[in-house]
This record gives sequence, structure tokens and C-alpha cells, in this order.
Amino acid sequence: TAGSPFQINSTETNAQERSRVEYDSTGKFTVVWQSYGQEANDGAVIMRTFNGDGTAFSAEAIVNSTTSGEQYLPEIAIDSSDRRIVAWRNFGGGFGGVDFAARIMSANGTPLSNEVTRDVYTNFFEGPDVAIAGSQIVLVNPEKNDAVGVDVRAHRFELATIPMAGTDV
Repeated sequence: TAGSPFQINSTETNAQERSRVEYDSTGKFTVVWQSYGQEANDGAVIMRTFNGDGTAFSAEAIVNSTTSGEQYLPEIAIDSSDRRIVAWRNFGGGFGGVDFAARIMSANGTPLSNEVTRDVYTNFFEGPDVAIAGSQIVLVNPEKNDAVGVDVRAHRFELATIPMAGTDV
């Protein structure tokens, strides 16, 4: 049976939207969404983790470290070590003004890596899909191809090559 609905976001100013959710191996679930008004610019990517019974495990945490432009359309994947891999679009970034970014986070909202970005040439407002298996992260994204229109492209990262939090990039 379904339980009573409960609120995920604690910030209630402006729009809180485009949420995604993923469970980890311990039964906790993490929700990511885009928030307007939680940082100086247009939008931020926020995450919050809950215990299986719906009680809060963590407070809201801002995932993105880039604050120029709008951070939007987040996605989440959780690996076998319960690390959260959050990916999103950054409007105001690289090629054509749009790139995507990813960051590894702990369940309590502590960054485990620096933010990594990848320039993409696209004018589509679709977020990247993210998946992780073992030591590999794959981000899949529709990208503009002048010859044929649009391709679906994958960008693969080795987990070991992503700079960990607190290291110089």
C-alpha cells in the first residue's frame, strides 16, 4: 500500500522541479532536482537522501560547484559502493553555450570528487543519462551533428580519472 506523501525539498522559495530518484544497496534513496533561488544564478542542482522509511538522512546539498549559468536537468546513478554520481546540463558552458557536468557525492551530500565537465554541441533541452558499473561511468547525451542532425553519443569516464574533492584540477 502507498504511504502518505511527504515533502523532499526544504527550500520552498521559487521553483523546485525536474526531480529524479535512485535507491542504494542499503535501502536509502537519493533525490536530485533543479532549484531556482538557492544560489545567486538561475538554477542549481540539489540532492537529498532519505532512509527507506522516508525520514531524512541528510539535509539538502548543492551538487554543482559551477555557479555561472543555469544548472539543470539532473540525473543520478548509484554505484555498488553507494556513491552517488550526479550529472546535469550547464547552460552557459562550453560549445554552443551548453555542456554537461558530473560529480560524485556521498549519501550525506559531501562531494567525493570535483565537478567534471564535458563540452557538447547541442541545442536540445534533454539532460544526460548516467550509468555506472565497476570503475566506469557513462554519460549518454543527444548531440548536434551538422552532417545528419542529431546523434546519441556516449562519453565514458574511468572513475579513477575523476579528480577527487580537495585536489587541484
